[in-house]
Amino acid sequence: MGSKDILDVMNSSGYNRRGLFVMFIIVMIALTIDVSISNVADIISKQAVSFWGIFLFTIIATICIMGLFFILQMIKAKNKDSKFRYRNIQKLEKTTTIVQYSLMGIMALVVLQIILTSHYYTTLLILAVAISYGLATSLTALLAYKLFSWFKLNKSLVVLLFGLAAGAISVNAIDSLVYFNVVLLGKPSVILPESPVIFQVGFAPGTAMSVVAFVQSNSLIAYFVLTWGGTILLLRHNIQRVGRVKFWILVCVPIVYFMSYYVLYTKLQTPPVQSPQQYRLVCCYLSYSIHIQEI
Repeated sequence: MGSKDILDVMNSSGYNRRGLFVMFIIVMIALTIDVSISNVADIISKQAVSFWGIFLFTIIATICIMGLFFILQMIKAKNKDSKFRYRNIQKLEKTTTIVQYSLMGIMALVVLQIILTSHYYTTLLILAVAISYGLATSLTALLAYKLFSWFKLNKSLVVLLFGLAAGAISVNAIDSLVYFNVVLLGKPSVILPESPVIFQVGFAPGTAMSVVAFVQSNSLIAYFVLTWGGTILLLRHNIQRVGRVKFWILVCVPIVYFMSYYVLYTKLQTPPVQSPQQYRLVCCYLSYSIHIQEI
């Protein structure tokens, strides 16, 4: 994954499978670093608002913006080369392009605000969440509809699992749109370096937001498990080539990691606290905005 690979991706005018894979890996590494920092932002709050902290955030945001652009271009090139043309593909492509460029613009504006003025507007995050999850809801709902229509014809368990997963993702996207925007609306309109940040980790039982939080967490588990199950069925023909033991170790690592992290996070939940660090919300919510578009 050297500089030549990156340049090949940047200069590619058509679909490039290797280039797409390279760029996807780069973006995923950047997002993994971003999420990891977000998870310990309270501990490294001073470092997060330092020159190097802001520099790292700027690099991550730049990688994500470039990654979104080039992945989008290669997917559009792949659609042109495809023999199967969905009648509304051009409308979907134009809509997705507009949304992605809007997200890139919002990310760039937030980065510039942080660098030049040492603050950012919460409204930009609310807008990014609404645009991103709005498109994700529409696309995954359409995908679920198509997969269920396909299942009626061939009765494939793989198609059914992926259809249910797409439906669960759509539900999660709608729920997340409500959840994150409600949380963001409770924040100050302008976030400064000295602004206290309240981390909302729970809601009073019986309230509407407690139901929203419950649906969000359980739909997340549902679509992960359904996707995992569908992937196993899709790859099961490799058991003989890879070996039964090795195959099951490989396919079980993701679910074990996911569930252990989820259980640990649930066990460690504490009441909301205040912490004077600046950019955790930016990293967290922009990461969600990018990630949901890549599902």
